[in-house]
Amino acid sequence: MHLRITWIALLLLVSTGLAQDPEPITVRVTGVADGSVFLDAGRTSGLEPGTVVRLFPPGGSSIEVTVRVVSTDGARADVPPGAEVPPIGTPGEFVRTAVPEAPARIEPRRVNQTFQDLPWKSDDRGFDPDGPLLAPVAGTPPERRPVDWRGRVFGSLVASHEGNGGSNDYFVARLGSRMFATNLFGHAGEFELAFDVDRRGTDLMDSGDGSHSRGRLERFSYTYGLATDDPYRVQFGRFYSRSIPELGLLDGAELTARLQNGMRVGAFAGALPRPFPAHATGEDTATHVFVEFGGENPLELSGVVAFQKSWHRGAADRDLLVGRLFATPAENLTLHAQLKVDLYTSGDSVKGSGLGLTESFTTLRYRASKDFGASVSHSHFEYVESDRREYENLPLDLLRDGRNDRYRLSAWTRLAERVRVRASGTAWNDQDRSGSDWDVTTELDGVIEEETWFAISIFEIDGSYQSGHGLRLDARRRFGDLGVRAGYTVRRLDTDGLLFDEPRHTSQSARIGADWHSGAWQYSLAGDAWFGDREDAYSISLFAQYRF
Repeated sequence: MHLRITWIALLLLVSTGLAQDPEPITVRVTGVADGSVFLDAGRTSGLEPGTVVRLFPPGGSSIEVTVRVVSTDGARADVPPGAEVPPIGTPGEFVRTAVPEAPARIEPRRVNQTFQDLPWKSDDRGFDPDGPLLAPVAGTPPERRPVDWRGRVFGSLVASHEGNGGSNDYFVARLGSRMFATNLFGHAGEFELAFDVDRRGTDLMDSGDGSHSRGRLERFSYTYGLATDDPYRVQFGRFYSRSIPELGLLDGAELTARLQNGMRVGAFAGALPRPFPAHATGEDTATHVFVEFGGENPLELSGVVAFQKSWHRGAADRDLLVGRLFATPAENLTLHAQLKVDLYTSGDSVKGSGLGLTESFTTLRYRASKDFGASVSHSHFEYVESDRREYENLPLDLLRDGRNDRYRLSAWTRLAERVRVRASGTAWNDQDRSGSDWDVTTELDGVIEEETWFAISIFEIDGSYQSGHGLRLDARRRFGDLGVRAGYTVRRLDTDGLLFDEPRHTSQSARIGADWHSGAWQYSLAGDAWFGDREDAYSISLFAQYRF
């Protein structure tokens, strides 16, 4: 109990007298893949790799996703492990980590003022007064630029209670930090550090209480060669590759060379941390090579092709091909595709020799105008045969035949300036079953009052073990730096293959939340409750972070 009180006290620290924080920038999910979402904002909106975006999925609590790949007007972000991937159309927001400073005010020049008296001073070292009029002047070299520190420190606490037929309590408390230092050693490089420590506890009706703590080093790396004219880039430590983050977390070093035609080639050697929260390393080593292409306008055509070879405890394991493509085949039409193909050999006893399409995702998005848009997507997943500890104790028939294909169509239109309707439908099938779902949502943005957003949705699901339909209501309101939200969902479900006395039941959930910005601080408080014929549970979550 004392430990929980300590964590809560840390999360409720209030900072006063800090500078006003910039208004959050809104985004929306335009595509989804296994563990990732695609956003309608990019570099022009202030997004950069590592930016944390808070999403507000319909019918659930907000989640934080981390941006991995950024283009001019789009980005891909990873959903945290264990969190459900939000649907297309999910709104969100983020705060720029760096805000341009306002230019200093220049006093009007006096009539008798000479050139030497002007209020600005130019550093003209390296400037040839006898050179051509439009000859370029070199910018400030990295060794004369200051070190730029930025990042965030955060803490969270989630406590939940289940009371249906008993009493079970759970809590997870977490403290962590994510920070960057640009130009740390005076050559335009960047240092990145991300870590957290959490405490998990349970108080179960049948087995009593217990708790444990765990620390995690998510990233610890340095990248050299980020200046626009650097021919080489070296990234080493624990990191996600800047060119091909699809390969996951890496321990080692990656060298990238920039060619004159705008292409980049690179190679990596090191270890693969296990894909679990502790990120233990040592059993799996790997090397990869890649080619990245993209011209003057990477939005028109850009992509990467990579090959990774890995070893498990010194024995050859996985041969993997990875590809990613982003193209603009026509005006207002964008194509994004990525895939992973495994090259199996005779040593793979379950899959057998040949090529295996392990993962793929393709989305085609069309935006005719600000009033209409649509997208179609397909994703494919299969289990990979590998000695790496990723899918332990997997049944052989599921390893051999397990797959999932998902097709999704979505569209939205603006019926009026502040009225928007979006609809989506999904069909899926795996090795044994198939199903579908659809939903239609009407959004009212500022119709009743400014800074107020309402949404009403109807939906239907046809899943593996349950099917039915439901209604969802969501509302958000902003009062300056304070934002509040509330929602309610009701479902009428039929279960199939589950051991319940009554296969048909009603499920309901309600949620409330508030977000508050105060200078560089951000706070969030949320509560969720599940009730109905078979549910009796609630949860409370707190979140606080400080940006610098």
